[in-house]
Amino acid sequence: SGNLHVQARLTRELQQDLMRVRMIPFASVSERLYRVTRQTAKELDKRVNLDIRGSSVEMDRGVLEKMVGPFEHLLRNAIVHGIESREQRKAAGKN
Repeated sequence: SGNLHVQARLTRELQQDLMRVRMIPFASVSERLYRVTRQTAKELDKRVNLDIRGSSVEMDRGVLEKMVGPFEHLLRNAIVHGIESREQRKAAGKN
């Protein structure tokens, strides 16, 4: 029974070590998000400032990698549909 306890503890420690290895900070994908924001804003001639907070939060590498594409898509959509062009902004300012 002593060996089983040791084995169970070693297995648990190994699993925890593996989890730690898989954990990476959100900041590791933030440059990609900034790049998408800059490129999209430039293409559409819109002024955009992306502010990422809490980027030191660690996430599972696989989960974060699956999330980056959808985040990029959301950012593009937000810039395309949610932010007016410079012309629209100037026109709104005159009214």
